Amino acid sequence: MITSFDNIKVILRPKEPHIDSEDFLDQVNAWFQEVSLSLRPALSEEPKRLLDKREYRAAVISAVTVLEAALREKLSEYRKQTGEFVYPAQSLIPMPREAARLHIVSPGELESASVWIQIRNRAVHSSADVAENEAKAVVENILGIVDRLGPSSTRL
Repeated sequence: MITSFDNIKVILRPKEPHIDSEDFLDQVNAWFQEVSLSLRPALSEEPKRLLDKREYRAAVISAVTVLEAALREKLSEYRKQTGEFVYPAQSLIPMPREAARLHIVSPGELESASVWIQIRNRAVHSSADVAENEAKAVVENILGIVDRLGPSSTRL
């Protein structure tokens, strides 16, 4: 049972969690979904904020993280809607390939995503700088794809 005190939610664990766990877990899952939806705008705005601060490496890393979250969500939705096997989205590298196979992203977007992931990996694993124009292109293009994909459950 969920009781609301303004912005506070209380989820009560059932007395017999091993018997009544399904409803309880559904409530916990709904709460996580609600929280994640409220955080999504901040996550999507972070790459732009970092660009404005001239933090180009961080902006690229953040943008690729936004892309990863969007693809993970779309692959999960696809699996739920179709029942079709979808390659488990546990790693960043196979996700764009799987999204392209399912026509969630275009072949051109797949090719670009591979380049952006390489730029991100270089930024994460070395001390190499990311040029301003390169960072702006990565951020703008990734956010364009994420915008095209739209919010959860609206576009596949």
